[in-house]
Amino acid sequence: MSSATKQDVSSYILRIIPALMRMIAAEIRRVEGIAPAQFGLLSMAQRCPRSLGELAEKQGVSLPTMSNSVSVLAERGWVTRLPSKSDRRVMIVELTPQGAQVLADVQTRMETYMTELLSDLSREQLEQLLDGMQILEGVFPSFEESSSSNTMEEQRIPDESH
Repeated sequence: MSSATKQDVSSYILRIIPALMRMIAAEIRRVEGIAPAQFGLLSMAQRCPRSLGELAEKQGVSLPTMSNSVSVLAERGWVTRLPSKSDRRVMIVELTPQGAQVLADVQTRMETYMTELLSDLSREQLEQLLDGMQILEGVFPSFEESSSSNTMEEQRIPDESH
């Protein structure tokens, strides 16, 4: 893609990223029995406690829909709902230790799954892919809210030749 245009790259991103997300979502459902939206909610709650309204806005759903989703997570013991200290009418959603463990387990399994998918790539291809992901991270501001505590800039491909 040495003579790629912005439109070429845009088309490629719009084709590859949704396909990748569908693969990951299917694997999360298959292996963990957790809906991808629930995984997303747990990830957001891990970053910082949020109100139902904030969660609904970030997920692009109505407040009643978010309330139902959070109720399911609370019934499983993965989140708690606490009244806001500044406005008791507002409920704050926090991740429980059990929810944090579920999130960590899913993250580990998904990293293993992705590692298997990437296993046939050469070290050079892995470096190129990581470089491309770092470029995407810089382009998309919402990428800063990834579920990982490390940015891609902090990640490097380990040298496996030892």
